[in-house]
Amino acid sequence: MADETAAHEAHTLGALTMAEAARRVGVPTREIVEAVVEHRIRFIMVRGIAHIPEDALQDYPAKAS
Repeated sequence: MADETAAHEAHTLGALTMAEAARRVGVPTREIVEAVVEHRIRFIMVRGIAHIPEDALQDYPAKAS
């Protein structure tokens, strides 16, 4: 697994990069980054990079301001 990228490793765990998560919910990536920093959305760390579990996006639009 050493040669896999963090994004590929996260995908095997069912998580998305912040950019992918932003595209899925139709918001700018910056909004997802801010949500992670402010702990308004659940995330997992993969190789030191935050990734968003797909099921965390289900509630995100309702929680977004």
